[in-house]
Amino acid sequence: RKRRFRAVSSKIVKQAKNLNISPRIMKNALAIVRNRGERDALLFKEKILVTTNDSRLRLFGLDDYCMMKKYQGGTNTSLQIKARISESGEYILSGSDTGGMVHVWQTSAHSRTVSIDSKGIHRHEKCRSCESFRATTANPSVITDAHFIPSNVLKRALKESGLFPTLSTDLFGSLDHDFSSSAVITCDYEGTIRILLRKKILDDAIRAAGPEGNHTI
Repeated sequence: RKRRFRAVSSKIVKQAKNLNISPRIMKNALAIVRNRGERDALLFKEKILVTTNDSRLRLFGLDDYCMMKKYQGGTNTSLQIKARISESGEYILSGSDTGGMVHVWQTSAHSRTVSIDSKGIHRHEKCRSCESFRATTANPSVITDAHFIPSNVLKRALKESGLFPTLSTDLFGSLDHDFSSSAVITCDYEGTIRILLRKKILDDAIRAAGPEGNHTI
């Protein structure tokens, strides 16, 4: 039998050489990236986020149950601490069992779309960076749960606080903010509940209200 061989471009051969892998693995990896981009552009994918005790979050697609992305940077090795996704789907939030920290990831944060090495192709993306802030100094310093406050609840709370009498609930929507990720409620190991709000959203609301109710930021 005659075997047909597809030519591998010199560019792929050069890239494979730089990574110390075979040109065949490199070619397959590039095909996966191209096909994934075309598929994700045409198909709305339902996803499920799984939190595990190895300090990792994993995002799976419900169409094929394959892992799409892995998030690292947080600490969760002993307790069942769940991660949460904001209403907009742009951010992921999780407490931790060390240091009283709360960790926030961007769901679409830049990462390598395909990881390749001499062992082959790793088809899931890896996100190793997150933003963190301390939410408790209790002992033990554990954040057992953390949630994003829903955007409609936050807008109503700001309006009813009396701090911005010239702003209506609708005008809060004109502020250039993702309200679904602007406020967080946390609970620590001692049972203390805290609400944390981005300072920038208050500053912009104050400027929008103005001394005479001027809504221009």
